[in-house]
Amino acid sequence: MNMLANIRWTQFSFAGATSRTAMKRAPIAAVLLLAACAKPPEEIAAAAVPTAPYMGKSCAELAALEAKAQRALADVEERQRVTAQEDRDSMWAVHMPVGTMRYGDREREVAVAKGELKAIAAARQSGGC
Repeated sequence: MNMLANIRWTQFSFAGATSRTAMKRAPIAAVLLLAACAKPPEEIAAAAVPTAPYMGKSCAELAALEAKAQRALADVEERQRVTAQEDRDSMWAVHMPVGTMRYGDREREVAVAKGELKAIAAARQSGGC
């Protein structure tokens, strides 16, 4: 016989609350847990990165910087994608964002990398590259 079948709902009440108030609080707890999940990289917007550091560069230097930034973005996007996927998978099983707890959320890193690419592209365009 499954041991989980013998567990009563009242055992999962929040801080001694009755089962009725626990049922009211459960959606709030679910929303908070889902909010802690990592976003897929496609849903992360670019951060504002100034173009000034790139403006005095030659076209060749900008091309090299762009290639390096693209590699960095691809790397951090893949890490974020793995974290987001593990979060989605673990929410069904253990109801906790295991990917974020395990690897850390790299949303800020993805946003900055996307912003750097935009800044380099703007510098290339203004430099006539």
